[in-house]
Amino acid sequence: QPSYFSSYTSGAAVASGALFVATSNLGANPGRPDTQFLPGTVLVFDFDASATPPRVSPSATGAVLFTSGFNPTHATAYRSPSGRDFVLVTVSGALGLAPDDPATPEREAGGQALGEAAIDVIDAAERRLVATIPLGLAAPSFDRLAIDPTGRVALVGSAVARRLFAVDLAPLDTLVLAPGAVPLVLDGSTGPDAVIFDAVSPLALPSRPNGAPAATCPGYVVGVDFDATGTRAFATDFCDGTLAGYASVTWGYS
Repeated sequence: QPSYFSSYTSGAAVASGALFVATSNLGANPGRPDTQFLPGTVLVFDFDASATPPRVSPSATGAVLFTSGFNPTHATAYRSPSGRDFVLVTVSGALGLAPDDPATPEREAGGQALGEAAIDVIDAAERRLVATIPLGLAAPSFDRLAIDPTGRVALVGSAVARRLFAVDLAPLDTLVLAPGAVPLVLDGSTGPDAVIFDAVSPLALPSRPNGAPAATCPGYVVGVDFDATGTRAFATDFCDGTLAGYASVTWGYS
């Protein structure tokens, strides 16, 4: 018998011989209105792709990991320059729609962030959450993180604005936690500062003068990715239907 039910299996990654599946809403009744405010989880499975057929089973150690916030929307595998395997979980936080303006004939549907966002860091070999990188009221979008070819920077867009957010992955190679220690917060408070662009200081995408009205569609960066050299990144905006390019000088790290 299952111990609990979850809804919205939102992303998966394979790292260090395990399958990590992000599930946004934990609860016995995913249809309840408050489900989006229940804890986010990452389910961990032992995974053997070399077997015929491939074998998968719940991990005997750490089968369920709780995320630092609500609504994990994707999981991205990342191998550091020194060869450590991590899973980076996009925690988007609670999202909502802006209240409709009754004075206008159209129905506004602009999105807004209602909860704190972060990038959670799972040590894939240890199968535990070791750090979190807070992004504030960012509402990260739901695609995989874009990681530059050198493995230094990860980018993600916003689901409610024409914005990009970025984190520095270099501190992950130095993370060492004692057994039972709480995850580090990588904003300079309990560990290195890995925040490059967050909700307070985002990297903004340009808007079209004749684009979508901000009240109905303030921006939604569906996807972002680096080119093969890592010197340029491209981001798509759903609302304006645009593709924007950024040179590496704007990443904001040294």
